[in-house]
Amino acid sequence: MPVLPIPMIIALLLCGILIHRTVTRESHVTLLALIAACAVQATIVALVQYYGFAGLRPVQAVFAMTIAPIAWAAFRNAAGGDVRMSKLLWHCIGAVVAIIFLFLNPYLLDVLIPLSFAGYGLAILLHLWRGEDSLLHSRLESGARALLAWRILGVSLIASALCDILIAYGMAQGVQSVVLWIPSLVSSLSLLSLGA
Repeated sequence: MPVLPIPMIIALLLCGILIHRTVTRESHVTLLALIAACAVQATIVALVQYYGFAGLRPVQAVFAMTIAPIAWAAFRNAAGGDVRMSKLLWHCIGAVVAIIFLFLNPYLLDVLIPLSFAGYGLAILLHLWRGEDSLLHSRLESGARALLAWRILGVSLIASALCDILIAYGMAQGVQSVVLWIPSLVSSLSLLSLGA
């Protein structure tokens, strides 16, 4: 009997959320992009880890470098910041550097990806230090919930960075089994932050 791995189930749930949010027009395009990016990444993780599409491993690494900047763009929109395309393009540099690292030394991605996730997560948490005043575009009645949701997202990005470090350490120590369950945990954290 065929079984769906956790990342594929999460990808399907995220696609459902994305369709719902698109149809109801309740979300800004940056938040929709974040949901879509997490769904695509969960699908890639499932294809690489559970279905044997090892050729997608470089795509998984490069695409991972887009998630934290997209999360930052969605947060900046909620915080009333500048989300013009000209400003957002600077955040694509990480994906370009990831492509360069793929050719120079792919092991450098084990440093670059966690640094990106931790950096953006920390930036979100530092911006939220002012409390509800940090989120200019959130409704007054949902200020505390919105603040909590963005804090969860910031913490999830940092937790994802820690999980990536654990994966790299497990691979370096020759513990291959760690690679099978940690991506599922990372995808679950992404779903948790989006659901919040």
